[in-house]
Amino acid sequence: MLAQPFHPGIQDIAALPVQLYVRIQRRVSLEVIRRIAARCPAEGTPVLREQVAAYLGASRGVICDPSQVFIVNDASGAFGKG
Repeated sequence: MLAQPFHPGIQDIAALPVQLYVRIQRRVSLEVIRRIAARCPAEGTPVLREQVAAYLGASRGVICDPSQVFIVNDASGAFGKG
């Protein structure tokens, strides 16, 4: 089925300015990432740490405080080598 002008539900993909869209999307995404990273503590966000501590208690029987939970990228980060 070929797209027809003003036909509801069928977009004219060829008219999408892809390069402009990609450029704007990249700029917006980088800005969002920078804002989030600027506010994120090195040990992880408090909400995530609370959830991990609760999960460990419920699933593994590990009783820990969120202040004892650290979120790292990989094992080398956990051991101070990253």
